[in-house]
Amino acid sequence: MKKTLLFFVVSVASLLTLLLTGCSKKDSGSGSYSMKTVAGTYKLTASTVTVNGVTSDYMPNIPACEKDDIMQLNSDSTYIYTDAGTTCATNGSGSGQWFISGSLFVQDGDTLNIKSFNGSALVLTLTESQGGITGTSTTTLTKQ
Repeated sequence: MKKTLLFFVVSVASLLTLLLTGCSKKDSGSGSYSMKTVAGTYKLTASTVTVNGVTSDYMPNIPACEKDDIMQLNSDSTYIYTDAGTTCATNGSGSGQWFISGSLFVQDGDTLNIKSFNGSALVLTLTESQGGITGTSTTTLTKQ
């Protein structure tokens, strides 16, 4: 599994699998974001999953070795993901490409919605359906 977008894929996939088996505001709300303003070094600070109108905190389900990882989004469309702090058994460090198109955040071909960006907190969402159940993962990355 790619480490990129781990915040979203793991959150939504894990919860859906479980269900199926048992400040100042800088954005104008226009849905237009700039790579230059979004670029920076981020850390995961919140993750929730909403299914059937019920929102659950997903942070307790993310291993400690992933909660301290750093994602550096460079303004030249490259990113570096660093398995920082406590290293996971399989080091997830890597790099790739990212860009913004309107209110979409695209990383290595995966597309997420930018819910908001206030200059420090980047809130991304991903909605997926599986077996008739739709879930939305919301992840907050905070500039370091």
